Amino acid sequence: MQQVAINWHVYILTNSPVALGLIGLMRVIPIIVFSLIGGVMADAHDRRRVMIVTQSAMMFFAATLGLSTITGLISAPLIYLLAALIASASAASR
Repeated sequence: MQQVAINWHVYILTNSPVALGLIGLMRVIPIIVFSLIGGVMADAHDRRRVMIVTQSAMMFFAATLGLSTITGLISAPLIYLLAALIASASAASR
């Protein structure tokens, strides 16, 4: 649901299919990079603790996205940054 909302929000802000495509790029690059690191982290540390930390980070980034939208401070670059951070935390938890 969050991914659909982010895509919709970027398209509403920019009216650009290219800007919408950049969201996909901002998600896939951290997943490729941090999936490898996440595997090492899961092996080296307590799996439960890794999940708590990554899920808490994702919650913080989602709350930041929501608050910036409510306050009107949202912009496409901020959405790109938060999408990349959410994808990074998600990849690290896999």
